[in-house]
Amino acid sequence: METGKAREIFETLKRDISNGKYDAASPMPSERALMRRFGVARATVASALDELERAGFVYRRRGKTFAAGIETPGHIPQVVAKGDNVRAVRLMQLLQWEPKSPAYLRTTLGIASREYFTKAYLRPLMETGLIERSDPVHPNSPQQKYVLTKDGRRRIERAAPL
Repeated sequence: METGKAREIFETLKRDISNGKYDAASPMPSERALMRRFGVARATVASALDELERAGFVYRRRGKTFAAGIETPGHIPQVVAKGDNVRAVRLMQLLQWEPKSPAYLRTTLGIASREYFTKAYLRPLMETGLIERSDPVHPNSPQQKYVLTKDGRRRIERAAPL
């Protein structure tokens, strides 16, 4: 994020999402409406929304932005001890439709360190039975992907449906 104003918009919208002002059922205000609300250029709003998407607070479909289905922090299940719980839920959301590689998950969540990602997210989610390897026989295979378990699917549908 380039500007202090973009950071301010990011924090304000993050707080609005956490407080339940926006939900996954209806689109958030358009970029144009956010430009008017905050009195900034489109690029500033776009930067804040991009950062919110990378952090897992929003997702975009067909030109509209939606909150990621997380009602309030109290409703997010505690699924990881070390990492950011919102990112852990977002990781599980990314696995809702198809298996994903660890590299895809890590870069989508904006995490640079492979070691940190494994320790803070993959291992805890596997140990709690929320995700599993697509090929448990070959855990170090370069083709390894991760999938949501039935328990993980139930947890994500209850806490943060998309």
